[in-house]
Amino acid sequence: MALKVYVGDVHTGTLEDLAKKVAELEALGVEGYLHSDHLFQRVSRDPNGKANGGRAADPFSNLAAVGALSKRLVLGTIVANAGFCHPALILRHFVQLAALFGGERVLAGLGAGWNKDEFEAIGMDLPGFGHRMEHLSGASELARAWFDTGIATLDGATFSVRDLPMTPSLRVPPRLMLGGGSEAVMRLAGSFADHVDLHPLAGRGLNHARRFLETTMSDATRCAEMLEAAEEAAGRAPGTVKRSMGMGLIEFCEPEERRNAEERLCGNVGLDWRDLGDCPYVLIGTAEESARVLADRRERLGLDAVIVGLNANLTRFMTEVVPRL
Repeated sequence: MALKVYVGDVHTGTLEDLAKKVAELEALGVEGYLHSDHLFQRVSRDPNGKANGGRAADPFSNLAAVGALSKRLVLGTIVANAGFCHPALILRHFVQLAALFGGERVLAGLGAGWNKDEFEAIGMDLPGFGHRMEHLSGASELARAWFDTGIATLDGATFSVRDLPMTPSLRVPPRLMLGGGSEAVMRLAGSFADHVDLHPLAGRGLNHARRFLETTMSDATRCAEMLEAAEEAAGRAPGTVKRSMGMGLIEFCEPEERRNAEERLCGNVGLDWRDLGDCPYVLIGTAEESARVLADRRERLGLDAVIVGLNANLTRFMTEVVPRL
């Protein structure tokens, strides 16, 4: 089976801009458009400690527009923050997308939330890890019941539902995708999910982008192994849960240029230089080398798809790397 390529993006422009973007993605052979869910993208702080947030956008409005502009692109979130509200209020968006465009085109991506600044910006405290996992567990159970039976009753640790129908009813429901890298998320994915996006652990006190570069293939392999164990424990067949991984940094360079490129990428997130060849979220080198490395990661991690940033040399990746796989 061919490796699927989805694009991860945040659209803050006009409908005309989005239409051009969709046409370009389809022409390149991209198979899906996944939108992040943040109130703001990055946060810096002024000398007084006040947070300054970057631009973000509502994922569901943009995904509905992409669905109308494209006949085939998969639509989803990477990932919707389940920690902000009752999960039914998030899941109903995915159900409506599935009603409009077909459930086979919808990835209902859920995550526990991690950005303390976002929670505080709307007057909420970031719950502890255990509480967030309980909430995501209930959200996953609700999604599974809704998507499989069309109705749910659930007494969760953080919310409840009573005979709650999935509206509208669907011929094909969305697919549930979870994002994360902890053992707790892998257990949930093994029990409830159709798809998991393998993510680094959000280490305490670390810049999120930096944590990506500090992740190794050994870390990613452990995630894959935990997922396989969770599938077995839940009585599901191996490989039931499809797997993806982000390729947020793609650098094309010759061997003699590699060290300079790595120093630049590490410096951007406050790291001293390190060899990034073992980081699963980075592809760096020639197109031939990148294809070889990606094929190895696909084999070792059982990847069904990769998620590429729109600005991460997408055209060269699609035209020079993907055909070599």
